[in-house]
Amino acid sequence: MQLNQFIKQHRQDWERLEKLINQLPKQKSSKIIEEFQHTYQKVSRQLSYSQTFFPNEDVTNYLNELVGKAHNILYQSQHSSWKQAYHFFSSKFVGLLLEQWKAI
Repeated sequence: MQLNQFIKQHRQDWERLEKLINQLPKQKSSKIIEEFQHTYQKVSRQLSYSQTFFPNEDVTNYLNELVGKAHNILYQSQHSSWKQAYHFFSSKFVGLLLEQWKAI
């Protein structure tokens, strides 16, 4: 496949992912999340193809940045707090310890 053909064939997917990247933090409906996940996977495959066949082209850099932004939204880390750690060690951990102690 030629570069121009690749761009024409997949440009709509890239534009859709850009819109979903901006939309997802504001609207988190199950439909939008599913579409985001599906489009993210699709564009990730296109990035892989682009890295293989067009490694030094601008489109590859663009797709890499786009997939990177989507990845950060999809896999953003959860913020933990001291309150969560205290809850775990004061209740969950103690309960698991007592449960295992009985088994011994």
